[in-house]
Amino acid sequence: MELKQVEAFLAVAAHSSFSRAAGALHLTQPSVTARIQALERELGQPLFQRTGRGVTLTEVGESYLPFAQRVAKALQDGRDAVLSLGRLELGTLRLAAAPSVGAYVLPELLKVYGSRYPGLDVSVRTAYDDRVIQMVLSDDVDVALDSASTHPDCVTVPLYDEETALVCGRDGELAQAVAAVPAAEIAERGLILVNRRSRLTTLALDALRQAGASGSSAIDVDGMEAAKEMAAQGLGVAVLPVVAVRRELERGELHRVTVAGLQLPRTKIALIHRRGRTLSAAAQAFVDLLEEHFGVRVSDT
Repeated sequence: MELKQVEAFLAVAAHSSFSRAAGALHLTQPSVTARIQALERELGQPLFQRTGRGVTLTEVGESYLPFAQRVAKALQDGRDAVLSLGRLELGTLRLAAAPSVGAYVLPELLKVYGSRYPGLDVSVRTAYDDRVIQMVLSDDVDVALDSASTHPDCVTVPLYDEETALVCGRDGELAQAVAAVPAAEIAERGLILVNRRSRLTTLALDALRQAGASGSSAIDVDGMEAAKEMAAQGLGVAVLPVVAVRRELERGELHRVTVAGLQLPRTKIALIHRRGRTLSAAAQAFVDLLEEHFGVRVSDT
C-alpha cells in the first residue's frame, strides 16, 4: 500500500468523481483510476461504486475512510512539526555544562534565548570534565560548555577564561590582611575543595603546593554553595571559580585571599560538540547566541 494510493482514495471520496479528483491532484484521470484499482487489489474489496450521480463509497470504502483520514492527518502533522522546528516554534535544546557554568553563566544566556524562542524546551545537565565529554560523544546533549577538551572526536571553541580564587569568611585574620599572606598560613587553616578530582581543583592544588601550601588539610564537598557557606563560617579557605563568588565578594560576605608567590590557574571554558554532527535548529540558534555574547566565530571552526 502506497501513500499516493491513499491520497487518491481520499480525493475521489471528497469529490465523488474520478475526474475532479484528478484535477485536484494535478494528475490524469487514468492515473487516479490506476491508483484506486491498485489499492482495491491490496485490500481485496471494491472501495467505490458508480451511480447516476457519480461515484460513492461502498460499505468497505466507508469503513476504510476514517483510517485513511488519520494517515493523511498524521502526515500533515509531521510536515507541520518539521516546519515548526525549522521556525524554532518547537523543539528541545539539550545542554551539558560544568557546574560553575550551569549555575552562574547559563542563566543569563538562557534568559535571552528563552525570550527569542519561547516555544522551545531546554534541558541542562551539569557534570565534571570527562562526564561532559561522554554526554557529547554519546549524543545525549547537543552542545556543552566546559573546560576545553582535546578529544579528537570533539570540536572545541574557546569562549572565555574562568578565573580561580581563594576565599575566606569576612571575619578572621585572613580577611583583615592588607598584603599577600604566606602559603603556610593557608596550609594551617585548611582548604575547602569542590570535587577534588575536577580539573580546576587539581590545577589549583598543584599551584598551592608549588607555592608552599603542601600538607593542607581539606574538606571535600560536591557543591559550590556548600563550599561558600563553609568558608563564610570560617571552616577554611575555599578554592572556587571567581564567577561563583562574585556576588558574595561584592557584598562583603566573603573575602578574597592573595597568597605570596601563588599563581592560580585560569580554565578555558569552551563550546564543545561532537565532530561531524549536524546541529539541530535549536542548538544552532544557541550557538549563534554564543557568538553574539562572547564575540567569537563558532561557525568557522
